[in-house]
Amino acid sequence: LRDEIDSSSMQSAISGHDRLQEIKDFFDNTVSSKAFSDSIRKASELLFRKKAVIFAGLGSSDITSGYGAGYFSNLFGLSYRVENIQDYPVIKIPKEFAGDTCVLALSVTGETAEVITYIRNFSNANYSIIAITGNPHSKLASMADITIAYTIPFSFCGINNMSTQIPALYIIEKLGREVAKLQTNNSQPDL
Repeated sequence: LRDEIDSSSMQSAISGHDRLQEIKDFFDNTVSSKAFSDSIRKASELLFRKKAVIFAGLGSSDITSGYGAGYFSNLFGLSYRVENIQDYPVIKIPKEFAGDTCVLALSVTGETAEVITYIRNFSNANYSIIAITGNPHSKLASMADITIAYTIPFSFCGINNMSTQIPALYIIEKLGREVAKLQTNNSQPDL
């Protein structure tokens, strides 16, 4: 049975046609929904009020966090990714930053223990938290001020999560564009 499950998850992880359909479904169903649009709007408005953004994730979500930090660096005076959440304690970040900083936590499952522990520390220090996750009912989602959830099937190859990061990348870019619009609309001189 174990070999059949491993074989099945391997096929799911590498089947290109299925992956394309999953991505198409994300854009056709999730992106076009009112709940998704509302989450993007609320998160953009929250980010607009902040001076700094911290991205955090683990595994492929960590790599996506790096992309997010680079993408947002054009919008904020300070945007960075915590590369190794196990070795970078929140206590190293001055508590005075909490009011001006938002943490974007990325996790496909929203249940990764290290991410939960790390984000809980930010939450306890009164940082604003936005979760980008494939599981709107996860522990991470329940800790966040705003959750932007995407629906895409999880894909594993054995114990390795091979789920696509395309929804998270889209969300990061969408948030960046929406914050840029808010910055442009609110930087016009008063006449």
